[in-house]
Amino acid sequence: MERVTLARVLHVIVNPVAGRGLTLRALPGLRALLDARGIEHRVLLTSAPGDATRLARALPGVEPVAAVGGDGTLHEVLQAVSGAQRPVGVIPLGSGDDFARAIGLKPLDYAAAVAVIERGRTRRLDVAVVDGQPCACGFGAGLDAQVTTEALRAPRFLKGPGRYVWGIFKAIAGQRQSWARVTADGQVVHDGPTLLVAAMNTRSYGGGLRIAPQADPGDGLLDLVIGGQFNRAGTLAILPRLLAGAHLTHPQVRLLRAREVRVQWREPTPGQADGEMLPLAIDYRVSIQPQAFSVYAP
Repeated sequence: MERVTLARVLHVIVNPVAGRGLTLRALPGLRALLDARGIEHRVLLTSAPGDATRLARALPGVEPVAAVGGDGTLHEVLQAVSGAQRPVGVIPLGSGDDFARAIGLKPLDYAAAVAVIERGRTRRLDVAVVDGQPCACGFGAGLDAQVTTEALRAPRFLKGPGRYVWGIFKAIAGQRQSWARVTADGQVVHDGPTLLVAAMNTRSYGGGLRIAPQADPGDGLLDLVIGGQFNRAGTLAILPRLLAGAHLTHPQVRLLRAREVRVQWREPTPGQADGEMLPLAIDYRVSIQPQAFSVYAP
């Protein structure tokens, strides 16, 4: 853990549609809090996908940036700061906030997140790289990516984990058996029927679903979780264990750790990174970059 002096200006990148508009509603209170703490800041609102990356890349020097939103907002900021010295603050006001959980922040508690930034203690943490794209939480393909797709279509009254539970049941209803070949650090570790493959930097995705409950974003490794052959009934049966983070003992689930992962599907299969859908593909490559970015942490 390092301590850095907060630079003169904190650049606050806000995704106004994150959390179904929660960030925009919270923005007046967040600005008032920053003013009360005497933190000079500049608010930058995004208006389209990719804006957070563009805004972060345009910032001067190594002045700090705060990503206000969910994992998707941080994902975009990370495209600009991975490998750099610029410190990043996470203000979790999105639907998932899984990276915030991983570093000990409570989702939606922006006052606590601002206090962490104000204290100025930073950690260098790992970054997962999916097909050349830096990611904070990690990658998933197969059923979990279909869950992400369905969660994005969930009714507006559903928030946070509720959207992903909705997505789970919708995805299971349309579940098909797929076949994948998975290679970890050059060794084939799975070649057969596959429900899902997740290569994770953090413990959870989907708003707290602990797919890799032992993952550590500072250990220099990906936690690779492979779900093998499951029919719909089997998927429904393991769901309570997944929600409890107790699925790793199932005989059709494997956990490995690796620095590089390749997933090859027999047919185009959806994939996601930090909850953002990737172009449909049959071949995904994931690696870990140790200590690739600096984040304010408790």
